Amino acid sequence: MADYISPGEARKRCVQAMGEDLGQVYYDLFEELVWLHDKWAQYCELFGKDQQRVELLNKVAPRFFWYLQHTLFDDIQLHLARLTDPPQTGSGKNQNLTMRRFTQLIADPKFKSEVEKLLEEVKQKCEFARQWRNKVLAHLDVNTRAKPQLLPPRTRKQVKDALEAMRHLMNSIAKHYGLAEIFYEMRPKVGDAASLVYRLEKCLQKEKQERLLLRKRLQRSN
Repeated sequence: MADYISPGEARKRCVQAMGEDLGQVYYDLFEELVWLHDKWAQYCELFGKDQQRVELLNKVAPRFFWYLQHTLFDDIQLHLARLTDPPQTGSGKNQNLTMRRFTQLIADPKFKSEVEKLLEEVKQKCEFARQWRNKVLAHLDVNTRAKPQLLPPRTRKQVKDALEAMRHLMNSIAKHYGLAEIFYEMRPKVGDAASLVYRLEKCLQKEKQERLLLRKRLQRSN
């Protein structure tokens, strides 16, 4: 079993391997990507399993879970867009934590060129989320509201592809500087959406048993 490494120690290792500026940015983006993967995992556990899972949620609280589904998916698009924003916005006044900052911090020309190619793929895979962020999620564009077909489609596969490109970028940088690759898909399952689904199933089973018991009592009384 691997030894536990505290967040402070993990950040320190990144700084030692990559230097102060790049190490700090890399670790901060690592934390963001872990958080994004966890949100995506919660979404998929609830809404990306199978039709049986959807029917369960609709039995319990269809309106609530409809809102939750769209809210989570929108938030994931926003997160993808944030992580691929320009390093500076507002005429350089605002400094953004973004993967596009890597090329400003990597000195090795050859490796910088490799990272630029990986970044371009990440940007392309996240373009759908950026358009949705700019036209709908963060702003209400009048033309888009009148003609929603102007927006690109957004699907779960697009999110999966974007996350895969981000993982490849981050792990390529880690490997170059002698750090271990990260399995971003691995996460603790205690207290997550699966726990909620388990309890919902148990509650529905109990309700069903109680109805059957009540029906038998009524039949005996008649």
